[in-house]
Amino acid sequence: MNYLRYFPFVVASVLLTLAGVFHSAAFAAATVAALVVIAVRDSIYEYLQAKVFKQTIPEEVKRALNDLAQRTTSIELGIKNRGF
Repeated sequence: MNYLRYFPFVVASVLLTLAGVFHSAAFAAATVAALVVIAVRDSIYEYLQAKVFKQTIPEEVKRALNDLAQRTTSIELGIKNRGF
């Protein structure tokens, strides 16, 4: 389990609890700031993940995969024609 991903939420929860216990606006503001930081961090992480997955497959790899698929098909056809 990735504890570092949930740690900011624990900090925000503790700050919110302290804001309730001490009736402090400073703790409430710190909670809001922590939640904003979490939201920004998550949005940056999602953007970077989306950017990584948008990379295209190089043409050389596409040709190699197509060639491999054609060879596999011809081998399967040859096996079927021989009656195995």
